[in-house]
Amino acid sequence: MQKTKRREWVKTFAIIFLVILLILTFFSQTIMNRSLPEVAAQYVESGTINAKIRGSGAVSADETYDVTISQTRKIRSVLVKVGDTVNAGDVLFMLEPADSEELKTAQKTLSDLELAYQKSLIEAGNASSTENREVQKLRDAYNEALATLRLYSSADPSQITAALEQAKVELTSLQRASADAESALAEVNTELTEAQQAATDASSAVTTLQTEISALDTQLETLIVASRDKTRAIEDAQKKLNEAYETKNRDWAIHQLRYEELQGYATENGVVNYTLMAAYAADTSFLQRSKPDIEFTEDDLKALADAYDTISKDDATIAELETTLRQLQQDANDPVTGATMAQQIQDLENEKTSKERELRTKQYEADAAAVQVEQVKSRVERYQEDATAAKRTAEDKQAEVDKLTAASTAAETLKTAQTALEDKVFETSLGDSASLDLQNSKKAIEEQQKVVDELMAQADGQEVTANVSGKVTAINVTAGNSAGADTALATLTVVDRGYTVKIAVTADQAKQVTIGDTATITNYYNGDITATLENIANDPQNPGKGKLLVFRLSGEGVEAGSNITLSIGQRSATYDTLVPNSALRNDANGDFVLVVTAKNTPLGNRYTATRVGVTVLAKDDTKSAVTGLSSGDFVITTSTAPIEAGTQVRLVDNG
Repeated sequence: MQKTKRREWVKTFAIIFLVILLILTFFSQTIMNRSLPEVAAQYVESGTINAKIRGSGAVSADETYDVTISQTRKIRSVLVKVGDTVNAGDVLFMLEPADSEELKTAQKTLSDLELAYQKSLIEAGNASSTENREVQKLRDAYNEALATLRLYSSADPSQITAALEQAKVELTSLQRASADAESALAEVNTELTEAQQAATDASSAVTTLQTEISALDTQLETLIVASRDKTRAIEDAQKKLNEAYETKNRDWAIHQLRYEELQGYATENGVVNYTLMAAYAADTSFLQRSKPDIEFTEDDLKALADAYDTISKDDATIAELETTLRQLQQDANDPVTGATMAQQIQDLENEKTSKERELRTKQYEADAAAVQVEQVKSRVERYQEDATAAKRTAEDKQAEVDKLTAASTAAETLKTAQTALEDKVFETSLGDSASLDLQNSKKAIEEQQKVVDELMAQADGQEVTANVSGKVTAINVTAGNSAGADTALATLTVVDRGYTVKIAVTADQAKQVTIGDTATITNYYNGDITATLENIANDPQNPGKGKLLVFRLSGEGVEAGSNITLSIGQRSATYDTLVPNSALRNDANGDFVLVVTAKNTPLGNRYTATRVGVTVLAKDDTKSAVTGLSSGDFVITTSTAPIEAGTQVRLVDNG
């Protein structure tokens, strides 16, 4: 029994295993496809290409200009930076106000030659003086003049003259600067006076407004108190008047019939004669006589008289109280404008509000004026210091000029004495070796003096300016360092001369374009630039096989040294095999495409990516003409994952 059950279980397990195996085998195609990269592919086709030649190159200027100086100088400051646009005459660098190294060396050589000459001249004079009294006198005069010169300066006469001229120029500039500083000080002092007056006026306006507001407060307080009193009096008068009306109403209720009866007796032609009515009330006997047909009792007559007297008295009281009330109300109003006290109070409050608003404005102006005064005072102090310093500097320079003037006079005296001594020594020592040495030394001094004069004439000023207009493309020096003669301090690109860019292409590509064609710039966004093919030249880096396309650049935003990418169209051509640009790949072995190859299996087709090497003949923005493919090849254009030759793939359409 147990063996039978075991055999049944084994049989069942085997059946289940076979079923699962069949299911997996049946669905293996779908399962595997789900794990494979999905690709899109396209058949090779024929067609026309209007290809583009693409290339990159650095923009170069047709002309550059190097900014140089003629002698070695120390750079004080650099006033421009790379990228700046400058005009001819603009200052680019400031130099230290010191002589160049070349001039210093030449002046030192001149001083040494003059010193040696002076020593030789004195020695020759000493030798000749023992025999010639005139030489002795001239030598003594020369020594005296030399000693006088040394009291003022140890420099040689030519240096003294140059220093004097330079000092005079500097003195003129310093005196002008001192005068300008004094003028500026006078102007700022005037500004201070005006600011102080403005502050005083603003402060006075504030004080005036504060006084006016205080007076308005007093008026308001007085008017409010008076308004309160008069309001109370008016209320009392109104209360009494109301009470009088109530009294009359009560009396009228009592005496109305008798009063109206008496009115009827005094009515003539339909009109009440109040004078007659008063006479009847005052003399009832007169009423009896006037109305003989009416019988009046004493009570009747008394009731008529009482009614008239009571009502008349009430009317008189009311009239008096109304007059009093009107007078109080009139007294509470402005006698000119008729405004009520409430209106008068409101007017005063409005005026006070306006004054307070004006006070705030004036207070702000006063505060601002006070701040302005302090600011101008600070400027006055600064200008005073500047004026004092400028005056002191000018005075120091004047003292230097005076000293150099005295030294120059002494140098002229020395020169005269030297010439006289030279002439006499040459005359007395004519033909000997000492005389010849002196003459040669004198000639050397004259030659060296010419060198010094030329260097001084060629000396650069303190400002280095641009001789042409252009853009700064390089700065080769820094402040604080020295620059040698003819060293390029900066390089300027002369914008007016234009820019070009050169693109390397193959000889075949060069045949597809002509001079005058316009190229498209694809990577430059600094401005609106046009590139026109100007020349087709041989490529020195690839002679015989390569060409250089030279483009002329025009428009705004061109900068030398920037890198741009150009594309230019070739003539249209028809090709047998075209593939999408997305299908092209390349590696160390060159360009290639991946072609889909199919293999039939019992479970369906299997697709594999196969590498096929190609040569690109032409190319435009979307497709390329190639060799190495046939019209039936199915090339892969895109994939959902990276693939390579030999990778199994699944097609989009076959999902």
